Amino acid sequence: MQRTPKQNRSIHRLFSEYADILNECGASIPVILTNIPGIDWTPELVKELWRCFQKAKFGKARTRDLTTQEVSEVYDEVNRYFSGYGIHIPFPSYQELLISLGKFYE
Repeated sequence: MQRTPKQNRSIHRLFSEYADILNECGASIPVILTNIPGIDWTPELVKELWRCFQKAKFGKARTRDLTTQEVSEVYDEVNRYFSGYGIHIPFPSYQELLISLGKFYE
């Protein structure tokens, strides 16, 4: 089964959360062949890193081509990578997404 719209929203929220925490930690991306010491992370750059993992693991270049199980497996790989730097962000849940959108009412 192809990834769900909920998983897609969660993936993109995860990209933003990683970018934010990496920038807060001062973990910039070195820019090769320039005199610039590094650039800040963006959700798009985190997505490109995610795509590297998914392409290596499943040979798929687009996140839309992932199955629901593959999303979980790629997240595990990305999480393991960032854990090496002391960073862990849980995969966003549907409830967290609703809260962040201001649509969760008790």
